Amino acid sequence: MTNMYFLNDQFQHWNAELDQYKALTDYLQLRMLVRNAIDNSESRIEELELQLQKCLVALKMLFVAGRKDIIAEFRVMASSLCKEMGMVETQLKRWKETAYETLSLRDKAQSLKALLSTKVYFHSQLTLSYSYQLHCSFFYLFSWM
Repeated sequence: MTNMYFLNDQFQHWNAELDQYKALTDYLQLRMLVRNAIDNSESRIEELELQLQKCLVALKMLFVAGRKDIIAEFRVMASSLCKEMGMVETQLKRWKETAYETLSLRDKAQSLKALLSTKVYFHSQLTLSYSYQLHCSFFYLFSWM
């Protein structure tokens, strides 16, 4: 019977060890699963970080390209504005010259009008004087008769 107790004790001992190894194996398998998940996650994180960097580079390129487009557009607009301002200045200069000519012609017209008024006045005075002299001459001529 001792032998039976001994075998029974050994059996229980081996069962206990088997349970320990099963628990250890389960623990190790769980750790391996967790480690694989972590490794996969780290790998995925690296992939996503790389994609994010690529996206940021692409975004910067778009902003730079967009900025270059905007700068080019501003340059075109500035050039166009300079040309427009030049045309406006030229037109303004023409209008100024026209205004000066208009003022000059108005002054000349007023001067000629004053001169004409003076000549008309002298003409009317001469006409009156001539009429008076003619009248006096007829009067003198007819009074002799």
